[in-house]
Amino acid sequence: MATTEVFQCHGFYCHDSKYHSLLFSCLCARPDKTPHIFPTLDPLLSVVIELPIPIRQNDRQVRLQGRGRWPPRIVLIPKAHKDLSDFESYRPICLVAIWGKILDKLITHRLVNHLETNNLLNERQYGFRENLGTITALKAVNNFILTAKNEKQVTCMISLDIKNAFNSIKWADLINLLKKYSTPSKLLKVFNSFLKDRTVILNNGDRWSYNIGDPQESSCGPILWLLVANEALELFSEQENLLVQAFADDFIILLKASASYRFTELSKEIMLKFESWATKFNLVFSENKSRYIMFKVNKTVTHFPGIYLFGKRISYANELKYLGIVFDPNHSFMFHHDRIQEKIVRLNEKLRRITRATWGVRPEMVKEIYLTILERIILYGVEIWYLDRVKMNTKLLQIQRYPLLSITKAYRTTSNEALQILSGCIPIDLKAQMIVETDFKIRGVESNDNTHLIDFETEEKN
Repeated sequence: MATTEVFQCHGFYCHDSKYHSLLFSCLCARPDKTPHIFPTLDPLLSVVIELPIPIRQNDRQVRLQGRGRWPPRIVLIPKAHKDLSDFESYRPICLVAIWGKILDKLITHRLVNHLETNNLLNERQYGFRENLGTITALKAVNNFILTAKNEKQVTCMISLDIKNAFNSIKWADLINLLKKYSTPSKLLKVFNSFLKDRTVILNNGDRWSYNIGDPQESSCGPILWLLVANEALELFSEQENLLVQAFADDFIILLKASASYRFTELSKEIMLKFESWATKFNLVFSENKSRYIMFKVNKTVTHFPGIYLFGKRISYANELKYLGIVFDPNHSFMFHHDRIQEKIVRLNEKLRRITRATWGVRPEMVKEIYLTILERIILYGVEIWYLDRVKMNTKLLQIQRYPLLSITKAYRTTSNEALQILSGCIPIDLKAQMIVETDFKIRGVESNDNTHLIDFETEEKN
């Protein structure tokens, strides 16, 4: 029996060199080159339509054939701490065939290139965009709050969460938005075909047709959602006392005023605009997850304004988590460190199950787990929340102490300094200071157009 040579390309495996070359050219195609939709799209479609091609991925063979249709298999992933008897407690993940993933990636890259090149997305739209991640979004929020504090004004932060955002958009609305944003005609035809007559295979083998939403695990799904969210952001012009921004399906509204009672009147028009936008795109806001918080200046806030959405009052919260950072009325971020400490204690207790004083995982392995996982959890968003104060530094060292005891297997009475020396780990407060200073200097380089290089050693001496 003749042996078949297997070719590899970007994690995909193909049994034919001709298809391997085609696969490689498709994956490496640049969306900003050639006047066509994609330089290799036509041969790719002809191969998928005309020939059954055996492809391997992770030692699982999938056979694709017939008229360019790839019905995905849907898998329901249960959400944590949810009632499993409720259908909303599951997250649908679609397992798409490899050629379907390639086509999905190609059209997504071309759409992103079109939107970013022509500056069609709002600058306050974060998430699924290059250089516009969580830290950038958090910096914008933090700067607004700090500016209001310097002006002796109270800040109100409203968080709006949408139920099943990605699964609620009608395909007709997506096509209309693609037309509105002047999507190239050829690319528009591909999306029109891509969002037509789609089916998924359920666990019992039955096929289920759908015409709304975009199952998770699709590359183009988040980008198409950006078009919907962009419609909401365009309703609000840039104002000194207002900031509305979005990260995926999480919207944040920031208001500042001289007194808290003013937020009732200031929020009315904003909420009405969000209501009209949600009604237009068949979206529903989550009552339990939509909340607001206020940041005081000098005195404790005693008046809680009435902020209404679809006739229901949004509840006030003493702490509000946004993109992994917990905000509190004092803007001290001590609530955030309390939550991080609880998480580190839970993870460290699980780690202690496999490492004891005389047996278990070696200290070198435990240290590697700390540096690659636990330390990153502690220092996430340090550019936002770190303040070089005794109380915060003491809290950070207290959090670091738990994993250091697991690394060194020392007595609980051992001092922090001794644990840091024995484990060879940098004190967490010093590492936080280093990250913040590096970030400050990098931002200094980016903000100064005339400076191409800064000598950090000279600056430190000065």
